[in-house]
Amino acid sequence: TREVKAQLRSKVVALHSTDQAFSALKESGNVISWGNESDGGDILARPEDRGEVAKIFCTEHAFAALDRREGRVCCWGHKDYGGETDHIFAELVGIYEI
Repeated sequence: TREVKAQLRSKVVALHSTDQAFSALKESGNVISWGNESDGGDILARPEDRGEVAKIFCTEHAFAALDRREGRVCCWGHKDYGGETDHIFAELVGIYEI
């Protein structure tokens, strides 16, 4: 979309992909994702998880991001491949290195 294209024009420091989606990490710590929604292409569905990201990791169908301020890990994408972590959300804090 035009919105994604505009956000990708500057200060992208890393690019990651699943089988059918991409996530770009910007210098500011914001993440822009696009592609197949079930493979993590729609991080906008969870705006509360778009904090100051330090690193992004990926599986074949999901992404995980490490928040640099709170040491929190947030995940999105296919639930069977790591994209759904609500059942362990409380345990995904205080993590500063993966």
